[in-house]
Amino acid sequence: SARRREIVVNTRTNQQDASSAMSLLTTTTGFVDVYVIEANQQLPWLIPQNLVLAALSAEANTQEVEWRDFHLPVLSLVDSNQENPVALVLEGFDQHRFALLTEKMPEAHRVRISSLHDSEHKPTNEPLSFQIVQMEDTLYQVPDFEKISQTVARKNK
Repeated sequence: SARRREIVVNTRTNQQDASSAMSLLTTTTGFVDVYVIEANQQLPWLIPQNLVLAALSAEANTQEVEWRDFHLPVLSLVDSNQENPVALVLEGFDQHRFALLTEKMPEAHRVRISSLHDSEHKPTNEPLSFQIVQMEDTLYQVPDFEKISQTVARKNK
């Protein structure tokens, strides 16, 4: 089987370097399978496909979704008027699952690792972003799953 390293955010040591935040590579092929997720008034998100556990129909203003008898908090990336959004169930930090509300089912891409480049842009107006990367001529944000877990945990209290 292919050895894969997944996004890992290590809060115990608070290391947030690029290798621990986006260790997405498939070591045997040099490719990574990612989803590109459009975000309302933000750079698109780039996340590994293996973090997405399910895709569900949802309402635009929903605060939680039910999945396998769990009530999961929702982080919305859509405008409140969005019709027929999709709730992506994600494996979050410390195995806390949450739903990411998106406009539509995200686009799947198989990306050569060497085509992803760190960007000089700092994630200033994307508070849940860990790093900005560039693929071809487009900028994407890599989410900070630790911050997301903290944000959805606060919303869920």
